[in-house]
Amino acid sequence: MTGPVTVIPAQRRLSGPGWSLRAERVELLGPGGWRALLGIRRGLRLLVTQAAGQPGLRVEAWAGEPGRSAGVAVIEAADGTPQLARVPLCRCGERGCGNVGIQLDKELDDGELPALADLLRDLPWATTVPDRTNVLRGQGLAALSR
Repeated sequence: MTGPVTVIPAQRRLSGPGWSLRAERVELLGPGGWRALLGIRRGLRLLVTQAAGQPGLRVEAWAGEPGRSAGVAVIEAADGTPQLARVPLCRCGERGCGNVGIQLDKELDDGELPALADLLRDLPWATTVPDRTNVLRGQGLAALSR
C-alpha cells in the first residue's frame, strides 16, 4: 500500500516514516482501503480505518471488541487534565446510541496516529462518567494535547 501509512497485513503491522505499530488484526477493504484494530493498552483498542482514495484516517476508541464493548472517550477531568473514560451503555440498550458524540471517533492526518497512540497510553483512567459537557473535541490532536 502506498501513502504515509503502509499496511503490512501478513505481519499485522502499520508503519510510517520512523514508526511502526502492531495490529491485532488487519482487514483489506478493496483497492486502497483497510481497517486495523490496534491494542493500545489494557482496556483500550483503536479501530483505524483508511477509506480508499480518502486522505487521513478515521479512529475510534473501544474498551474491547468494536461494536460489542464500551466505547472510550477522552474527557477533561475536574482538575483540567485529559483522562480516559468508558462510555456507559445507553438506557435504550443500543450501544451506538450512547456513544454518539461522546466516544473518541475522529479523523486524523496519517502522521498523527503514532502520537495519538503514545498519548492514549499515558492517560489515566477516570472514574467520571463521560458526557457531552466533559468530552474533549476538535480535529486532529488539537483537543488532546497534554
